[in-house]
Order: sequence, then structure tokens, then C-alpha cells
Amino acid sequence: MKNTGNPIFHFSHGWTVGLILFISFWSCKNHQNETIDWLNQIPRGMIIDEVKRTQPSYVTIDWQRPAIKGNETTYDITYIQGNYDALGMSYSLIFESDQYVGYSAIK
Repeated sequence: MKNTGNPIFHFSHGWTVGLILFISFWSCKNHQNETIDWLNQIPRGMIIDEVKRTQPSYVTIDWQRPAIKGNETTYDITYIQGNYDALGMSYSLIFESDQYVGYSAIK
């Protein structure tokens, strides 16, 4: 390798781009754990409007298309910012009579 006066480490252009992309990918915040923490902290019995007010900005919930079964209504979380969950988990909020009762997590 020819000494060009550059620093000790010399990377090819492709290697540098790859390294930058790798660091960018891994530095993106994965909010999956924070989402689960938020779901666990919602008090049982909280009304749906209050839950909507506490919804973090990094979570998207499909409030317009619930699944209704008897008096149970389920709303799917459609997006968690930065989520790269290898298991492909999906989460839903469960309400009975417009009061939060918990959530489901399905692989």
C-alpha cells in the first residue's frame, strides 16, 4: 500500500460506506422496549381517551379499525419507530367497555 500521508488506517470507499451504514442502522433508537413499558404502565380501567393522550409519539395505533368481539375491543399497534424485532412480534391494546384491560403480544 502506498503511503499517501493519510492516517494509519486506510479504508476503501466501499468499506467506509458500509461502516457508516452499519453505524447508522444500529444507532437508530428501537422503541420496542419502551412501548412494552408504556403498555405495562397503563392502569387497568383507564378510559380509552386517556390512553390515547398518553400514547407515545414513537407508536402508531390503528384507532380507526378496531377488532370487536362482544364487549372486548382490540386496537393494533401498527408501527413502533426503529423497531427491528427479529421475532416479528405484533401488539394490540385490549379494552372492555372502553376501559383498558391489557395488551396482547403475538408472534
